[in-house]
Amino acid sequence: GIASESSALNRVGIKNVIDVEPGQLLIISNDKITKDYYIDKRELSACCFEYIYFSFINSVINSIDVLSARERLGRELAINEPLKNRFGSNGYFVTFVPNTAKTAAYAYAKELDIPIIETLIRNENVGRAFIQKKEGRDRALETKYTPISKNIEGKNLIVIEDSIVRGDTSTKIVDMFRLNGAKEVHFRSTFPPVKYPCFYGIDFPSYEELIANQVSITDLEKFVAMKIKADSVVYQTLKGMINAIGTPSLCSACLTGEYPTPFAQKRADELAQSFRNK
Repeated sequence: GIASESSALNRVGIKNVIDVEPGQLLIISNDKITKDYYIDKRELSACCFEYIYFSFINSVINSIDVLSARERLGRELAINEPLKNRFGSNGYFVTFVPNTAKTAAYAYAKELDIPIIETLIRNENVGRAFIQKKEGRDRALETKYTPISKNIEGKNLIVIEDSIVRGDTSTKIVDMFRLNGAKEVHFRSTFPPVKYPCFYGIDFPSYEELIANQVSITDLEKFVAMKIKADSVVYQTLKGMINAIGTPSLCSACLTGEYPTPFAQKRADELAQSFRNK
């Protein structure tokens, strides 16, 4: 069997799973699978966003299980939490944006020994708003989450989210918490600031749409907090993300601007020059 994730193979009882190598081509003919390379063998450069957002938590990617990586992402956030000295008082609760941030949120709450509550119900009939075009994304965000009011009213919430890319989803969620009586809303991203476009299949191919590109890095967290109307924002560090995923063999071009293929690097440099000239 062949699948995009190991979880699909496990579901039908296939346990002996291997990864397709970088540049490798599988040819299926007459019930036979053969392997070839359409380019020279190259070093692995796995998309870091797969571990953060796209993959199921019971998948294993390049010998790293996603569940453990997301637990470590939560612990890394907790270690660097600037408000941890406040959490001894009543009224602070960890919550999360379902479903991809849930595992990290539980690890974060355990590390800091503060209670965790569910505050949002995800509408499973709404697809991933993140990868839709703006009009479809706006429509999806209107119906994607339903608040659990009794778990929100009067609370100081530490909200764990997998990432903050454009800020649209985060703003909607903060508004929802405020309307349902939250006293404080602090956003925490398991992913570092996204400052560069991706040309490898994730739908943010321009600089302009990325919220982290609208201000200098020194003022970034305060600026994003203001934009999404949160009391504070803290991003994962690049080092923390690499430690959590457990391998340096990652494509983190959207975070660093260093692309693993020359054409993407050329395209990014051209767009950056155009962006700076505006």
